[in-house]
Amino acid sequence: MYGRKIKLQTILCVLLSAVFACALGWMLYTEYRQEAAFSAASQALKEEAAPYVTQRQALLSELDELESNAACFSDEARFMVGFLVSDVSDLSYIREKAETYGFSPVLVLDCAMAETDLKQLLDAAEDQWEVMLYISPFSAETNDDVLAALSCLDSIGKEHTGVFFLRDEDNSDANVQLLLEDGFLGYTSYSDTPTAGQTDDGTVYFDYSFLSTSGTTVESRVALLYQSRAFMLIVFDMASIDAGTLTENYVTSLFATLQNYAQQDDCAFSTVADVVAELSTANAAQAAAQANYQEQVAEIQAQLTRLDETIDEIFGRLQGEA
Repeated sequence: MYGRKIKLQTILCVLLSAVFACALGWMLYTEYRQEAAFSAASQALKEEAAPYVTQRQALLSELDELESNAACFSDEARFMVGFLVSDVSDLSYIREKAETYGFSPVLVLDCAMAETDLKQLLDAAEDQWEVMLYISPFSAETNDDVLAALSCLDSIGKEHTGVFFLRDEDNSDANVQLLLEDGFLGYTSYSDTPTAGQTDDGTVYFDYSFLSTSGTTVESRVALLYQSRAFMLIVFDMASIDAGTLTENYVTSLFATLQNYAQQDDCAFSTVADVVAELSTANAAQAAAQANYQEQVAEIQAQLTRLDETIDEIFGRLQGEA
């Protein structure tokens, strides 16, 4: 009797275990089916959303490109090449470099130079070479020398660029105003990131680099200029070249770099006159470009909003599948 009872208990335990196993198996199977269905639904929704996600990425790339182009002043970077010169003997060097590398030089002349020396230089220079005036320090105290140089140029019928080579240490609101009163159209400006433009009163400005010693700074500035499609006047100090502190190897290497840039479709050697002409329309051109930029950005943002709503609606269906 006792043995029979044990046997019944054993059978009961087996049956209960079987029931529990079946129940557990059914639960696991049901969970698996649910997970498989959710995974399939999720994959289907991802495939449905994929074209919209691709469109969204393309629009973001377009927006980045617009912002990058908006940072550029023009479609083309421009290099102007000047030489701070005080001796007629340096003109042959300038002539050789201009012919070798294909640019039209700017003669930067110190207003403190004697009138006879100034006339001698201009008489020996090529007629098509541009003339830019300079003095440092520049202030109300040295402005008489600037006026004297202007008078000298006028007496021999020689025009100048209308842009004053204003070094960074002399750049102040008072000095800029003084130049405008002297009749200048603009001035050079120095900044960490090359820039060019026109102020609200119509004064033009563009970047410069002054080279009196060899170094790497100007090369990085040239690269920035090219990236931002700005304008830069690069002035070589002939006294430093003659003394060897601005080495010929460095000058030649830099000219080769400039020439390589200038051979690109979006970069060129230029004259000051061409740059001034382009900058003189800068306000209107920049205003039109900014308006067009804002319109394009607004349209892209609207498209992005619509795409985001569509993508959110698609993936929102997963909440019902969970």
